[in-house]
Amino acid sequence: TNLALGTQVEIEIYNLLGQQVYAKQQELKSATLQVDINTLNSGVYMVKLTDEAGSQYSHKLIKR
Repeated sequence: TNLALGTQVEIEIYNLLGQQVYAKQQELKSATLQVDINTLNSGVYMVKLTDEAGSQYSHKLIKR
C-alpha cells in the first residue's frame, strides 16, 4: 500500500450493497492490520483504508 506508517488510518468495510458494516480508526503500525470480522456474515466485502493525508487503499474481502 501507499499508506504512511505511523499515521491514523480509517478502516471501513462495506457489503456489496454499498452499506457500511464496520468502521474504526487505528494507528497503522506495520504493513498488516488485524480486524475482528466475527460479527460479519459470510460473503464478499470491500475494505477501504484512508490515512490522514487522504491516501486510500481498497481490497476485496471474502469471508467464508
